[in-house]
Amino acid sequence: MKHKRPPSVAVMIFSSAILLAQSPQQLSVLNGTALGSNLALGINTIPGGITNWLTPEPPTISAPGDLSMVCPGGQSSCFMFITDGPALSGYPRPGIDVSGYATLSVEIEGDAGTTIQVGIKDSTQPDNGSETKVTLPVTANWTTLSIPLAKFTGANLKSIYVLCEFVFAGGPKAQTVRVRNITYAAPGPATTYYFPHLALSGGWQTTFTYVNYSPQSLTCQTTYFSDSGGSLAVPFAQGSVSSRTDNLGPGASIHVATTADVTAAVVTGWAEAQCTGPIKASLLYRHYNGTVADGEASVNAATAPGTEFVTFAQTQTGVAYANPSAVPTNVTITVLDTTGSTLGTTTFVLQPNQHGAATLGPLLALTSFTGSVQITSAAPIVSLSLNAEAFPVFSSLPAGDLPDGTPLQ
Repeated sequence: MKHKRPPSVAVMIFSSAILLAQSPQQLSVLNGTALGSNLALGINTIPGGITNWLTPEPPTISAPGDLSMVCPGGQSSCFMFITDGPALSGYPRPGIDVSGYATLSVEIEGDAGTTIQVGIKDSTQPDNGSETKVTLPVTANWTTLSIPLAKFTGANLKSIYVLCEFVFAGGPKAQTVRVRNITYAAPGPATTYYFPHLALSGGWQTTFTYVNYSPQSLTCQTTYFSDSGGSLAVPFAQGSVSSRTDNLGPGASIHVATTADVTAAVVTGWAEAQCTGPIKASLLYRHYNGTVADGEASVNAATAPGTEFVTFAQTQTGVAYANPSAVPTNVTITVLDTTGSTLGTTTFVLQPNQHGAATLGPLLALTSFTGSVQITSAAPIVSLSLNAEAFPVFSSLPAGDLPDGTPLQ
């Protein structure tokens, strides 16, 4: 919704004597009710020009302070904004360089089931509501949501005048949203997690589990690839997507299952997650007989591609592999018996982003064996193995990745 802010805007500064500590890794815009150094806060509504709907709630023994925003009913728009210095109706305007940061995190709670828009604005953008804003869900519990700054298209991150704004859609009823922390965070060491195999339909569902054990908010973007290396639409309760972004507050986790039609033909692929910090990531494969689950196995995500993998194997062992490299690679699968004798081998080309999976017995025309499997590749790949001796009971096997160049039998 576009809005033209009236020139008379209420401007308030809370706890102005408190100068919040900054560091190269973090820029604090709001901590409880305390604004960052030299920042100012303003509110208004359209059409009423109402400026009395924000209340600073003091800290208690059990909770820090927060800013309680109650957008009045009957307004088409309510907005709260925090600026670099006092709010100005004209230009030029000042601005803060936030280009060294990766995310804007806000900790909010409020009327469950509603949404709020969050935006930023550089020193040259007009006051007509045309700046990019991101819509966030509001829940009844305090939740930290991190927004990649790249989402705010059109804003010059080297000169941000509005460090954060909350825009309410308005309507006949009042809406309450409370905020107590607003922070710009520098990028942590980028961490990539690989899921060498996805199984959807054909009796299968796959569940993604991410746990953020750190005290910082993180964002993970997961991309899904088909067997051929193209985009794979993966169905979740919110709809089918080929990529999804999950915001994980400190200590937060997700455990989301696919919602594929288990009676349809099986679909396979793989996935890669780019996270702004380290997490614990795993997949849960669950097999269904009709609507009843009769087997499942959890597999940890791979954290680095490799060129050699060795693990236990037998006739019903399933292996999967994907090529996250930018070049095609020759992959060789070799099966050995318990004495170390080679029983069969096959070599094939795996294109960039391509994926494959097979059961070892049929793959190498072996009717019965017990021993081990070696998977080698000219370029780094990711791989996993599943033990299915008593299918539908099955379990994960160690991926068996070895240091590159390890001598093999």
